[in-house]
Amino acid sequence: MQLITVFTEPSKLFERLKEKPDVLFPMGLFILVSCLVIFFYFSRVDADWMIMQTLSANEDMKPAEIEAAKEHMSGTIMMISGLIGAALGIPVVYFIMAAYYMLAGKVLGSDQRFVAWLSFSLWSSMPQLLSGLVALVGIVSMSPETTLQSLNLTHLSPLLMDLPSNSRWYSLATSVDLLSIWSMGLAAVGLRSWTGSSWTSAIIVAALPSVVIYGIWAVVVAVM
Repeated sequence: MQLITVFTEPSKLFERLKEKPDVLFPMGLFILVSCLVIFFYFSRVDADWMIMQTLSANEDMKPAEIEAAKEHMSGTIMMISGLIGAALGIPVVYFIMAAYYMLAGKVLGSDQRFVAWLSFSLWSSMPQLLSGLVALVGIVSMSPETTLQSLNLTHLSPLLMDLPSNSRWYSLATSVDLLSIWSMGLAAVGLRSWTGSSWTSAIIVAALPSVVIYGIWAVVVAVM
């Protein structure tokens, strides 16, 4: 089964995907797990507490503005928004990743179709699916006053540090999934297989998007 092979024999899987791309199964799996996390989280969290946490995090809002905003928010609305965001946002992210890999692949000498690179981007990201599974386990035992970010136990925060929500580094630290390093390794293996490039080139291409995105983010936070 490809879901096991991606972890045990990634080179073999990428050779198979090169000839027969598989998009629907991994895409559906990512969307399903994300939607399950959102649904079960909002089913257990104290909605009023969560809304106050969300609004209070905006330091520019005055108490009167917070009270006014609460009138138009509910746990159900936030859950529906999250489900729609996951269903629409996940495909967009992987389409962008596929476009990047296709362009990088051409530079490295590969002429694979877009659908092949879409499959490549999905399967190489499979370790990050574990983040969602870990969050689902955490939801079972969480208290009603638990932030969704605190359930991302494979992320920089809270795994290696426990930043308060008012820290300027909070958003960045809770967004960095350490399992993405594993995904970069898989992508490097796949790039070597598909393009015949050196390990150095494959690793640079696999790591470049994360390095650029989080590097710019860190600089912006640092100078604020």
